[in-house]
Amino acid sequence: MTHYDPNGFRPGELWWVETSGKRYGPFAPARMIDFVSEGRIAADTLVCRSGEDWREAQHVPFLAAALAEREPSIEDEHETFEAPQIAIVVWAKIASFVENDFLAALVALGPLVQLEHGMWIVRTTKPMSEVRTRLSSVLTTSDRMFLSAVTDRLVGWRNLGPTTEARLRDLFRAVASLSPAND
Repeated sequence: MTHYDPNGFRPGELWWVETSGKRYGPFAPARMIDFVSEGRIAADTLVCRSGEDWREAQHVPFLAAALAEREPSIEDEHETFEAPQIAIVVWAKIASFVENDFLAALVALGPLVQLEHGMWIVRTTKPMSEVRTRLSSVLTTSDRMFLSAVTDRLVGWRNLGPTTEARLRDLFRAVASLSPAND
């Protein structure tokens, strides 16, 4: 099996994947190779390096090599690309007048549960760096924010109320059901 040298890529090189009309990313080249190995990227899957045109994976040298090494399985016909989902605790102390913009950016990330004023858990397919960038873009220098990824095995709560606790259980069940793809 060929081993791909991550030093063979441009520093900070990022890739995107398009399938079923949806775009996912950005991903490092090594992660793209993982997607090929998992059967989530096929020869005709559209991919794009940041700043370049979309093309089929088979026309990208490092992906073509990974595709050539991969042994197809019967399950491949039924697999589709799904971005990994994570749950993120978001704490924000907003001192400026951007609270509505912040909430809109937060809601756009995916399903969320508000734990109390200024604290949420959001389930998203976006990587932590993109979540930080999206939420930070609406904050001012007087606002504060803290983010942390969590899993169903690394979080606990008490006395948040039956409705909030039920919503949290549902949110974490959804993340746990995707744990094989969870990074």
